[in-house]
Amino acid sequence: MLYLDCEPILDKKLPARIEMMKKAGVKCTNISTNAEILDEVRATKIINAGLDEIYINLDSLHKDRFEKIRKGLTFETVYKNIVDFIQLRNKLNPKMVIRMQMILQEINGDEGETWHDHWKSKIKRQ
Repeated sequence: MLYLDCEPILDKKLPARIEMMKKAGVKCTNISTNAEILDEVRATKIINAGLDEIYINLDSLHKDRFEKIRKGLTFETVYKNIVDFIQLRNKLNPKMVIRMQMILQEINGDEGETWHDHWKSKIKRQ
């Protein structure tokens, strides 16, 4: 797990760290991200470095709810980054596991099933 109390995508050495762990024989490398800065360049680098698994946190499919929960993040940016990442994973490394996460709270407690169905259809591996 290449994260602890921080956003791992901020680490400019993340791709090198992933490669180093894979070369050392670590069977499963993973990170957890809010996807705010998971653009195509960063995504390509971590996928090509050999990342095995990524947890992506998106606490609502509703802009207003999401931005109340994840203060300072922009729903449209995060959502686009996630969808683009899924497409890039499908192209570069379809074996990589993507796990979507949502923290159910009072503000989003009514959308768990809809949220699950939405992402289940999108992250299905090719």
